[in-house]
Amino acid sequence: MKIILYIACLIMIFGCTDVEKTILLPKIQDAFVNEITDVSPAYIFYDITKKDSLELNRNNLISTTNWLINVDKRHKLNKAIPSIVVLQNKKRDAKMHKNESARNYFTCNDISKQTLGFIDFTEVYYKFEAMNSYISNLGINDSINEKVVIEFNPENEINIYYPSQHQLKFKGNLNEILEKEVFKNAQSDMIYLAFNGNLSFQEYITAKRKIEVFSENKVTIANTEYIIN
Repeated sequence: MKIILYIACLIMIFGCTDVEKTILLPKIQDAFVNEITDVSPAYIFYDITKKDSLELNRNNLISTTNWLINVDKRHKLNKAIPSIVVLQNKKRDAKMHKNESARNYFTCNDISKQTLGFIDFTEVYYKFEAMNSYISNLGINDSINEKVVIEFNPENEINIYYPSQHQLKFKGNLNEILEKEVFKNAQSDMIYLAFNGNLSFQEYITAKRKIEVFSENKVTIANTEYIIN
């Protein structure tokens, strides 16, 4: 029923336009959040006729509400994240009619519950870095053993950087890698996440959801996420 209502809302918003617009939401399983009240939506469409294949519609956002950011799962991170940052800054920089308790969520299809699921990204700050600079900028090569970086790349490749200045590469089951190689032997009170800019938004959401599950009550995830160019 919730999915039907959601589709109906899309028709009401975009049905009067000359071109029918659709959005393919990323899929997740067993979301922590499946219902939110007092919301307003924004849409990042995938449109090959537009510059960078991206069209942002934020006309329906109300600054005092919880924001539901609907991003087409086909977008690459290096295309979608700049528009997401624009939306974040719009709310963070609001001078009037500000609601400190209002949150920002990515909207997903929760396939396990057959309804919508939401991932909170209110506190996330995105930082764009060149491949050869972000590790050194983190101070990961210093002598303080309190940082681990998990870098997500295409084709299920994950690089894990430890403060001891060595790098491990894994390809395969993300759950197994996180459980056996990261959280089981966590050297760190803080884990940083880095994402290759060529990852699709679906791949990004999949990684975030699994990190969300595995990190619950185990380690702290830094609120800065690195998008690697």
